[in-house]
Amino acid sequence: MDAFLDTFSIKSSKEAVEFENFLHQYLSFAHPSLKGIIPEKLISLLYDYSAERDKLRLFYAVLDLDLVWAFMVKDSHLPAGLWNEVLSEHRSDPKSILEDFPTFRARMDVLDSFNSIILRCRACWDKYLGALVLLYDPASYDKFAEAPSRKKAFAKIAQEWRPLISSRILRAITTVSRNGLLRASEHMAKSFTKQQMEEVSQCIEYFLHHDVDYPDPALNLMSQHIESVDRIRTSEAHGTGLLRKWSLSALPPNASRDFAIYNFLNDFSAYMGGLHRTLLDIVDDDAE
Repeated sequence: MDAFLDTFSIKSSKEAVEFENFLHQYLSFAHPSLKGIIPEKLISLLYDYSAERDKLRLFYAVLDLDLVWAFMVKDSHLPAGLWNEVLSEHRSDPKSILEDFPTFRARMDVLDSFNSIILRCRACWDKYLGALVLLYDPASYDKFAEAPSRKKAFAKIAQEWRPLISSRILRAITTVSRNGLLRASEHMAKSFTKQQMEEVSQCIEYFLHHDVDYPDPALNLMSQHIESVDRIRTSEAHGTGLLRKWSLSALPPNASRDFAIYNFLNDFSAYMGGLHRTLLDIVDDDAE
């Protein structure tokens, strides 16, 4: 019974290296594109850094976030592959899922993958915010974790981080905001006035050459990025769902709203890159 209760943990630098090596092998086996999704040696270096400072909570928060993020990216490859291998044959005249079983199966697999991704999206965001709290203000983590709304709790706690927040995190917020404006402008062009489009263009131009200021509007933009995902996730987690209507329809990918999930994955990739580079800066500085 005692052995059963001995849940998994990494107990030494040697085990951290072994876990890291096996994890990179697993990710490469799961899909070739996952190679490098977690920077080499980040896990083992962060373990040593955290263990020496009694900050293993930070290590496990980042490890958990990295695993969930990798699983989401792994799941995202199946829908794209199915479109290329099965469904693209009928791109100009999409087939109903009731027309034949291969089409039915392919679209069900697309729905399965997207459903798995979207239900993890908010969990991924909460883990990301939690990792930032543990990095910059570990004493506030319990207050953050126990809050009814972690997004609101984070915004209050993070207001005080002005001199601490990494420029790499700010650049991630800048990148995601610019990309969001670029995507939105494609739709806005159909209904916005010339003046409104000029204002959007000015915002995009600003983001091309500047990082956003902290804490405002950086925290507001981050909140908007979370809310954009929540609109889909809430329906799937607490309602009758929207993904089913789009994934099972006879629509090409560029017309199906469920493929907007790839926008979230691309945006969150920028956030993860900012966090990874921030952590590598910290452990590299410590090693010197």
